[in-house]
Parts: sequence; C-alpha cells; structure tokens
Amino acid sequence: MKAFFFSVLLVLGSNEYFGQSSLGRTAKTRAIKGIVKSDNDVLPGIFINEIGHQQNGVFTDVNGEFELLVDWKETVYIQTSGMHFDRYFKYDINENFKKFIFRPRGSKKAERRSRKIYKEWRDLNDQTK
Repeated sequence: MKAFFFSVLLVLGSNEYFGQSSLGRTAKTRAIKGIVKSDNDVLPGIFINEIGHQQNGVFTDVNGEFELLVDWKETVYIQTSGMHFDRYFKYDINENFKKFIFRPRGSKKAERRSRKIYKEWRDLNDQTK
C-alpha cells in the first residue's frame, strides 16, 4: 500500500503540474533547493510548499530532492508534508539549500523548533494585516 501511495504522488508530483519550471525564473524569484531523507533512505513524494501558498508546491523526486521557486524575500518559510508528519522550516537570505532528516520517532527538539518557526511566520503575517 505504501509503495502504491508514493508512486501515485510521484506521478502527480511533476514540477510542471504546479507551474514550476526553470523557464519561469525572473529577477524577483528565488529558487530554494533541498533533499529530504530518513535515517537511512531518501524520501520521494514528500510535498514541499511555501507556507500560506498551498498552490506553490512541489514533490520530492525519486532521489528525495526538490527545487521550489518562490517570490524573492529575505526569509522564506516552507512546510513539508508526508504520510505522518508536517514540519516547518525557514530559508534565510544566504541559504539556498538544506538537508532535512526525518526520524521515525521525531525528536521533541525538532517538533519544538518546527512549531517555533510556524509561530514566527504566523506572527509576521498577523502584523501585516
């Protein structure tokens, strides 16, 4: 069942499906890249999107890698979604690549850091309204 679920995600997870293409880059966009892994393997089929912009997302490829085009900002907040987790991360101005490692029994420290990043994003967006 898990293999079928991931294969369906990979078929639907084409970058072109979500409007992501290397042709779409402009001076006002920024490409952020990463790789998603577990302790031992890469994780294909994980959905990565900019928080607050669900339609701007991509799936990790068979190597667990992704590239996401976002509007240029100093700090970009992203969400990763898999079968049993949602985590939040941020890319600062000098960061364009990150490696994410998910452990089967996520650590309390990683959970707290994820919640803190989401709260930071939420607080910033509440101030702009």
